[in-house]
Amino acid sequence: MTVLEVRTISFNEHRAYVAARPRIPLEQTPGWAKGFVTVRYEAVGWFEDDVLIGAGLFRYRGLPRIPQRSVAIFDAGPDIDWTGARRPSLGLDEWLSPLVDHLRSRGVFTARINPPVNRRTWVGVSPTETSTSREVVPARPSEPDPMYAAVTQRLRETRWRPLSNRPAHYVTEVGLHAHRGAAGSSSTSHELLPGITLREGSFEDLAGYQRSLRQRHPDIRVPRTSQFEARWQGLSEDDVARVRQYVAERDGEVLYGGMMAVVGDRAWDLSPSLPLPDASLPEVQIVRRHMLEQAARLRAHWLVVPTAWHPGAQLPTAAAGWPPVRLRETMGTWHYPVRATWHTALAPLVDRFNL
Repeated sequence: MTVLEVRTISFNEHRAYVAARPRIPLEQTPGWAKGFVTVRYEAVGWFEDDVLIGAGLFRYRGLPRIPQRSVAIFDAGPDIDWTGARRPSLGLDEWLSPLVDHLRSRGVFTARINPPVNRRTWVGVSPTETSTSREVVPARPSEPDPMYAAVTQRLRETRWRPLSNRPAHYVTEVGLHAHRGAAGSSSTSHELLPGITLREGSFEDLAGYQRSLRQRHPDIRVPRTSQFEARWQGLSEDDVARVRQYVAERDGEVLYGGMMAVVGDRAWDLSPSLPLPDASLPEVQIVRRHMLEQAARLRAHWLVVPTAWHPGAQLPTAAAGWPPVRLRETMGTWHYPVRATWHTALAPLVDRFNL
């Protein structure tokens, strides 16, 4: 029986691994880790005969007064062979058992993973339409993923359980095929509507971008400038996650800005969600259209955009103003009692703090 070793890996080891795998989610890249302002994080690798064959990024969430005990949370990961396609000879337990051993040695009492395995997939409305945050009307029925049941069974057999107090996790993606023909221009500054210019921003623009969001869209939750800056710096230092910022201005005044990161064959919109009618403003639509075009130019196939729930709806859709082309429901969060006594005693506290 093959025994895998799980150990901490360096920034460069993690970056090399991610660079070789085009489907790694943004939340599992080393640049994303560097964007955490106050949270501790660690990257681990799975080694077979000293060859790195899997990797994952997790964050530590400590509880007040007992920082030596933590919850380990893998967002959108880790990247291991969940379905048996890469290493058919290895069972899921052979991947997860050494991970649990490593986490136990790090003082973790609960492990939380988010397997990137689809449960269902819907295809939404035409790409020429834009979302009003109403319920998705699928263009065709959902497609059940045949691997979902198999992975679920394997997780349950190894004592992992779904986190029942968390809703299902959904990902909304806009297809970029229709935008490839319009993506030929790489101009960094040009006028699109009378008086409005669009240019590519830099680190120095982040404070103005954040200030404009707060002033023009006071009803939305806007991250602090330090969070914007930490996220930008982290992704900028990671050549795997290419980060871009686009700024719409009129007479030198910032009207709106958007941030995007590209990893492999997908791009992510990192801008705060806007409700209607804000999402339909010309400067917002200009930035979003340019983002779609530039993501296509950078060879991404999909742009991941924020999801939104409409009261009473059974499914989320893209945030207002985006064309909801594809909606994926993934397996959601699963947890494991790394230290059973601590896990049982502190699970209610963990959930109260919404870790």
